[in-house]
Amino acid sequence: MEITGKISVRQTFLLFMATLLSPAVRLFAASAAKEAKQAGWLSPLVAGIALLLLVLIIHNMFKKYPDSSLADMITLILGKPLGKVLLVLYFVLTTILDSIYVQYFSERLTISIYPNIDLHVLIITLIVLVAYVLHSGLVVLARMGEIILPLMLCIFVLVIVLVFPAVELSNLTPVSYLDVLPVMKGSQSMLATFSYIWIFFFLGDKIAGKDKIKKTGLYSTALIVTMIVAMIIICIGSLGASITAKMPLSFFGASKLISGNNILERVESLIVAMWIISDFITVAAFSIVSLKLLKDIFQLKEFKKLIAIYMVLIYFIGNMLSENVFDLEAFSDKILVPLNIAFFLVVPVLLFGVGKLRKKI
Repeated sequence: MEITGKISVRQTFLLFMATLLSPAVRLFAASAAKEAKQAGWLSPLVAGIALLLLVLIIHNMFKKYPDSSLADMITLILGKPLGKVLLVLYFVLTTILDSIYVQYFSERLTISIYPNIDLHVLIITLIVLVAYVLHSGLVVLARMGEIILPLMLCIFVLVIVLVFPAVELSNLTPVSYLDVLPVMKGSQSMLATFSYIWIFFFLGDKIAGKDKIKKTGLYSTALIVTMIVAMIIICIGSLGASITAKMPLSFFGASKLISGNNILERVESLIVAMWIISDFITVAAFSIVSLKLLKDIFQLKEFKKLIAIYMVLIYFIGNMLSENVFDLEAFSDKILVPLNIAFFLVVPVLLFGVGKLRKKI
C-alpha cells in the first residue's frame, strides 16, 4: 500500500500535538517538579527552544529539497551506506516507541476503567483498530487528528481553568538563577517528547505546502509551550512540588481539586478519554512512519503486506520490554528519554551541520 494522498503541514503539526497530550498528562509535571521543584513550570521554555530549533532545521532542509522525505536527505548527506544504517536505527527506535505506547494504552485502561479485563485483550483490540487505520491511509489519520485535537485541547483548557482557583503562588516561588540547572534537568522528558516532530517529517514527501513549516511550527511551538506551562503551574501550584514529583498522573490528581462531585466525575472521564485517544493517534502515526521507513530502506513499492507482520512485531516487543506499568516507566525514563534526545534532537543538529559543511543543504 502506498500512502495515498498528501496531508498539509498544519495537519502534520496537529498530529504531532496529539501525540504530546498523553505524556503531558502522565509525565511532564512530575519530572519537572522532581528536578526543579517550585521552578518546574519554567522547564517547558527550555524544551520549547529545542523544538523551535528542530522546526528551523526541518524548514531549512525542506527548503532545499521540497519534494523529498527526511530519509532521502539523510542518505544524501551521509552517503548511502551510512545513511541506511541510520535509517535502520530510526526504524528500530520508532518501533520500540510504538510498542511502549501500546503497553501504556492497555496498562492505563486496566488501571482506570477495566481492571477485570485481560491486558492482552486490550492490546489486541488497539492493534486491530490501528491496522484498520493503516489500511485507510495517512489522509484518514490526519483528518482524525484535525477533528479530535481541538476537542482534546478544549478538555485540557477546561481542566486548567477549573483547577486554577486552587493554585497558590507560594508553591511556585521563589525562582532565582540557582534554578537554571534544575530547570534544564526538569525539561528532559519534554525534550524527549517534543523532538517527536522529527519523526513526522520522515513522511515529508507526503506532506504538501512545506514552505509553511516555519510559520506553522512557530505558532505550534508557542501553543505547546503555553499549554504545558499552564498545566505544570496548576499541578505544582495546587498540589505543591513534593506531591507533584511523587504523583505520575499529577494532572489527573490536580483535577480532583475541582469542586462539585458531578463536575469532577465528568472531568475525570474526559481526561481518561483524552489520553486514550492521544495514545491511539500516537501508535497509528508511529506505525505509519515505521512502515514508511521500511519502504524507504528496502525501496519497496508498497507496504500493505507488511502491516500485519508489523502489528504482531510491536505486540511481542511490548511484552518483552515490560511486564507492568513500573517496568514501562523505568524503561522510558532510563533508556527511551536519552535515546529520544540523542536521535531526534542531537542527530538532526549534527546532520544539519554535516549537510552545511558538505554543501548539501
